[in-house]
Amino acid sequence: GLRRTNTALEDELLELRDQLEEEEESLGYLEEMRHRKDLEISELRKQLDAESEARDKYEAAKNELERDLAELRRSLETEKRLRAEAERAARKADANLQDLKSR
Repeated sequence: GLRRTNTALEDELLELRDQLEEEEESLGYLEEMRHRKDLEISELRKQLDAESEARDKYEAAKNELERDLAELRRSLETEKRLRAEAERAARKADANLQDLKSR
C-alpha cells in the first residue's frame, strides 16, 4: 500500500512538473509576444511622431504660401490702382495739352 501511494505521489509530482514546464513555456511565449507588441507600439509611436512633424511642416509651409499669396494680391491691387491713377493723370495731361494747343 505504501509503495502504491509513493508511486502515485511520484506520478502526480511528474505530472505537476510537466504542467509547470508547459506553463513556463507558455509564459515565455507570452513574454516574447508582449516584447514584440511593445516593439510594434514603439515603432508606431515613432511613425506617428514623424507624421505629426511632417504635418506641422506642411501646415507651416501652407501658411507661409497663403501669406505670400495675400501679399501678392495686395501688391497687384496697389499696382492696378496706381496704373489707373497714372492713366487718369495721362488723360488729364493730354486734355490739358490739347486745350493749350487749341488756344
